[in-house]
Amino acid sequence: MKNASDSDTRPFTVMIVDDVQDIRELYERFFEYEGARVITAADGVSALQVVLFHRPDVIILDVAMPQINGVDVIRSLKGDPRTREIPVVVVSGQHDMRKTALEAGADAYVRKPVLPDQLLQQVKRTLRAPHAAPAPK
Repeated sequence: MKNASDSDTRPFTVMIVDDVQDIRELYERFFEYEGARVITAADGVSALQVVLFHRPDVIILDVAMPQINGVDVIRSLKGDPRTREIPVVVVSGQHDMRKTALEAGADAYVRKPVLPDQLLQQVKRTLRAPHAAPAPK
């Protein structure tokens, strides 16, 4: 399990799932600059496939996406023993989705627009949480 010092000093792998390319690229560049390994997916279907191969330490997930929305992605992740321990930080402009996302199993919910450094701080808090453990590699 990661502790506060681990998430601040050790590199971690973050998966960014958003259907808006500019957002993915912005967060990807920022998190890489901060020393994280970054994996991206443009939709929920891709995310569910990629997560099994890469096993990120944390997932940043949009709610409104084509094919499979973020809430259904969370339910799939949390329902699968291979991925249920991966913390999920939902980032959404849909302000009425907070309760639904958290009930589905999200570990944190952040409203868009959010600056990358604010998102990084939320990711670090989520990784330090007692329930958050890195996914088995």
